[in-house]
Amino acid sequence: MPRTHPPLDPELAAVLAVVHDHLSPTITAEDIEDLRANPMFAVPDEALTRNGTVHLQNLSVPGPPGAPDISLLVLKPVGSAPGAPVFYYMHGGGMIIGDHRTGVAGVLD
Repeated sequence: MPRTHPPLDPELAAVLAVVHDHLSPTITAEDIEDLRANPMFAVPDEALTRNGTVHLQNLSVPGPPGAPDISLLVLKPVGSAPGAPVFYYMHGGGMIIGDHRTGVAGVLD
């Protein structure tokens, strides 16, 4: 039986073509290391500090026994009061590409 796909919005076809220029629609185990090293997925500090209005802190906490430490990224408005409310964000990324910075810029917006 032939594989069928749901209809694609024609406006998204151009976007999908650009994405496929940089990211294969099929990811194999061999691709993962190269994808993680791809600068396209890097998010520099400058993209998150919003011209000095956001304080950025990189932390590390112990992972489960035998596992590596967990990298955390703490972002807060400069001058925010102690005990201010927080927003918790986690990027799963299929747990294969991206990191704790992936998608954060959009959340800050």
